[in-house]
Amino acid sequence: MTLFHPASGQVRGKPVTQTTNAVLHPWLKDELSSVLETILESEEETIERSWDYWGYPSKRLEEFTGNPAEKVRMLLVLDNLKGHYSKDFVSWSLERGIALLYTPLGGSWLNMAESVQRIIIRRALDGQHYKSAIELMDALGAGVRGWNANPTPFVWVENAGKDVGVPENGAMLWAVQGHMPAKRLCLEVE
Repeated sequence: MTLFHPASGQVRGKPVTQTTNAVLHPWLKDELSSVLETILESEEETIERSWDYWGYPSKRLEEFTGNPAEKVRMLLVLDNLKGHYSKDFVSWSLERGIALLYTPLGGSWLNMAESVQRIIIRRALDGQHYKSAIELMDALGAGVRGWNANPTPFVWVENAGKDVGVPENGAMLWAVQGHMPAKRLCLEVE
């Protein structure tokens, strides 16, 4: 499973044998809670903080929770997997000020966690033949640690090389990837 912070390039990852919601959501809640504890008020000012701005009018918020956070504190990019829409996960997120932004169908390439996950997997697995799931998971964990030793921030670039989005809004943007085909490790949450 992977949680990626594009502005810093840091990855939070956990090798697992499966990524059902019962595995993914508790891990993701723990990681996001930890991230929220480190966010300073000054960082929160780098994004538009009204729910309405991010597509969450009052009526939509009320569909999921009667107690949404007063303001948006973090943006989380996910893919359109059905589990990412579970009422439990969505209401938990909204109550903590986490606005969930979903990539369009067929747009998983927009989730930067998917890109960094592919890089880490390739570095950890290319040319290797692991004999057990434990060896494979250890290699993937080492891949995450290796990435974080010298992380690469992801910056969106427009036509003329002008930076877009991440420098100003990046402190609050996280991407997540959780499902993978059997050959891949779950390092992100889509």
